[in-house]
This record gives sequence, structure tokens and C-alpha cells, in this order.
Amino acid sequence: RNEYVARFPFLADKGIVLSSVFSKKALKTLNFLKGNTNRKGWLVQDSSSWIKGTKDTIDWCKSQDLEYETFKGLSHSDLLMKFYKAEGFAFLPKGYDTCPRVVIEAKVLGCDLHLNENVQHKDEYWFNQSIDDIISYLENRTEVFWNAIKRSMDITSTVGGYTTTYNCVSQRYPFVESITSMLDFCDEVVVVDAGSTDGTIDILNKLATESSKLKVYVEN
Repeated sequence: RNEYVARFPFLADKGIVLSSVFSKKALKTLNFLKGNTNRKGWLVQDSSSWIKGTKDTIDWCKSQDLEYETFKGLSHSDLLMKFYKAEGFAFLPKGYDTCPRVVIEAKVLGCDLHLNENVQHKDEYWFNQSIDDIISYLENRTEVFWNAIKRSMDITSTVGGYTTTYNCVSQRYPFVESITSMLDFCDEVVVVDAGSTDGTIDILNKLATESSKLKVYVEN
């Protein structure tokens, strides 16, 4: 976010940082698998994309005399099982990788991590808490997203009431009581009169002067 704001200052008072957003199913799986203590070897992501820094990461593992294994093209469940059994995960991207899911999954599943400064969330407060606190943080991301959407759209919940009238005075219909009862719980009440000639409209207009919630329309 700071990098974007430095280039586009008009974003300074806009937007939020979500981190990576996980589905409920994925978080349940992570929560279920956490805690394994029988581990062996390090993992390196094998990617043809230069930005993932695969060669640099392999070179680091070799320099540390680490037993390592590369992976690519795995299903999500197979990837999680790799992290579940691994001692550590090394990831040294050559450019900004804002919040890579694989790093989060490896951390939650108990892997030691070797990262560089391009893994931008590695020093954020939530990522350096307990595993349970990290999961709690991730569980809250969808709520943060939707709350931000609601604020940006200025969505407000309102309750409206609607009724029609026609010569209610002559018919002795309790329209005043009916309308005022709706004013108690509605944010707005719309009354459409069909062209009353018995004084109903006069009473409606008087009620409208007493409550800004009431809107009266006359159809002739």
C-alpha cells in the first residue's frame, strides 16, 4: 500500500489492505492440519516465472546444506500435505510478492520460513502472532472486505411503508390510526390517495406537516 501511495498520492485516504483471503473450507483444513511435529526437509516452489526466484532459493538451500525438494503443479490438498510434513519453506522472490498464500499456509502448518524483504507481509503484526491468532485474523478478512464495500456504497438499511386511501372519512375507515402506526417503525411512509372528495386529503396533508416521514401523493 505504501508503494502505491508513493506513486499515486490520491490513494492515501482510500482503500484497505486485505491480505490473502481464504475460503472457510481452506481455513478449516489449515486448522485441522496444524500441529504436526514429525517433519523432514525443506520445500522450494519450482516456478518458471522469474519473479518467484526459484534459482536463488535453491542456491540458498545448497549453501546451507539443507535437504530440499521442489514442487509445482500440485493440487491444493497435496500442497498442504507437503507443508504438513516439511521442516521448512524457503521463498526468495525477486520482486514484491504482496501476500503469497503459500507462505501463509506454510507458516500456519508449522514450517520454518526463510524469506526475503520482497515477501511484504513477513513483518506485519498479524503474521508474527501465534498460529491460532493468525487463523483468527484470516477468518476476519471476508468481513473486513464486505464492510468496506458497504461503506464505499453508502448502503443503509431502511424500512418503508405504503398504503392507498380513497374517501376514508365518509367510509369511517381508521386510516389515521393505520398510517401513524407505520410511522412508529418505518423510515418513510408513502400514501397515495385516489382523489378523495370527503376531506381525507386535508387530513393527510395535516399529518404530513407533523411528520417528515410521511409523503402524500394525490392521483386525480
